[in-house]
Amino acid sequence: MNLNLAHWPAFDDVMLITEAALSVDPRRHRDWQQAGLSFIDLLASVDGVITKSGYGTFTEAACNGKPVIHVSRPDWPEEPYLVPWLQANTHSREISADQLAAGSFYPALSELLHLPAPKALAADGAREAAILIANRVS
Repeated sequence: MNLNLAHWPAFDDVMLITEAALSVDPRRHRDWQQAGLSFIDLLASVDGVITKSGYGTFTEAACNGKPVIHVSRPDWPEEPYLVPWLQANTHSREISADQLAAGSFYPALSELLHLPAPKALAADGAREAAILIANRVS
């Protein structure tokens, strides 16, 4: 997504961690690569995630008990399956692309951050797949 954070409002209690190309104000934005952490370790360290719909970020957020603000990708074939899965497995809110572009997601983010922390989801897909395979074979 082509975002311009320069015109986003300042949030008193929020530091945004983003791509270097989007980090325009060091008082409000940080390049995630400067943290010296892998992406997954960084995701596990934040209070919440703002993203477009996507398998990787959705699953990592849920497995790490992180709330998610997301923008829909209606032309993406996995969207109708991933969004309900996300809603069932962590706190989440969908915002419009216009809300994200304007930086007007704070009410949704604040709401999510004031909920009790979501329970981290067990990353046991390999076990689940093995059970399904074993049940088909027997």
